[in-house]
Amino acid sequence: MKTQRTTIKEFLNPGNKKAERPFYKTRTYSFAFNPLMLFDPTFFLIGAGVVLVAILEKQLAGNGFVFIAAALDSILKIAFPIVAVGSMIYLFSHSSFLL
Repeated sequence: MKTQRTTIKEFLNPGNKKAERPFYKTRTYSFAFNPLMLFDPTFFLIGAGVVLVAILEKQLAGNGFVFIAAALDSILKIAFPIVAVGSMIYLFSHSSFLL
């Protein structure tokens, strides 16, 4: 392959430029990826609700409402495991990135 020499006038001449390829409209079948899509808001709301109920129980016991805290504790001993298993089932069945 030989090296070609051109002058500046020839280089800047628009006739030397190659014709641009025409732009064809194509359909895209992908979507914009956002890392926030990996977080399920429903799962986080369930977790926040569990944490808030646990904090409420501790505050009730600390402020002297022991009877109410004991009743809430007896309910939560059954409810927390059910909510935990249910939220994991929900997360695994509704999160598309885990499939």
